Amino acid sequence: MNILQLPIVIDDFHYVPASIRTALSRTIKSLIPAIPVLLIAVNAEAFEAVRAEPDLNGRVWRLEIAEWSQEELGEIAKAGFAALNVSDPGEGIGSLLAVESHHSPFLMQQLSLDFMTMEGILQRQADTRILARREAMDDFFYRIARRTMPPVFDDLLRGPGVRGTARVTRTLRNGLTPDIYGAVLYALARIPNPGKAHVTDLRAILARDAVQAVSSQDISNALHQMSRIAYERRGDSDPVLVFRREEVHILDPILGFFLRRGRWEDEALTAQ
Repeated sequence: MNILQLPIVIDDFHYVPASIRTALSRTIKSLIPAIPVLLIAVNAEAFEAVRAEPDLNGRVWRLEIAEWSQEELGEIAKAGFAALNVSDPGEGIGSLLAVESHHSPFLMQQLSLDFMTMEGILQRQADTRILARREAMDDFFYRIARRTMPPVFDDLLRGPGVRGTARVTRTLRNGLTPDIYGAVLYALARIPNPGKAHVTDLRAILARDAVQAVSSQDISNALHQMSRIAYERRGDSDPVLVFRREEVHILDPILGFFLRRGRWEDEALTAQ
């Protein structure tokens, strides 16, 4: 490899068990002077073991791939509408679907397909069809969200098993009475930046909507437990969310979409 200068690519580095990550990092250190090494990971925290090696300082570069922007997601709708001979005045429908796609091209494609199916447009139109925003778009998003509810959602809502004293309920101004796990999910459904929030963002939402104050420590503790549950229930894919350095990252856009559009609060938070 030294002669051919073939790079080594380690994909899914975030799946490397913590027990061997440091040893692997030291092996990478010995290779870097002669061979380019590329590490590909979803969770940036997976590289901490690499950065912790003193001799690697300045030798490991993080190249972050940006999320899809709403403008880029809108191009998916524009291309599809053009192929179907459909006009979207002012890109009203495409922009609305992009906002609800949580930076995910897959979700954008799914929402576009479902919208076209709802409109009865399953093939290219002989005459240009002009789209108009429907009054019942909330119901449209709700139907899709309920259909795609992530299986881990109920586990996150329940939190870890309770031993001894029952959890304290948090009364919201709308009359709902969740425990801390339901309250955190309630706040996550209302974050301004889908996909990421700081503990202080969630505390501000609950300060506005809860009758009693909810402390940052309670929110942080709940998120640590939810992150652990998500990791244990991840199966062969990434966890739906992670919590690190007081920030929660929703890695699964389907979960983010469900939290915003699934109308789960009245049933789930009243029954707790």
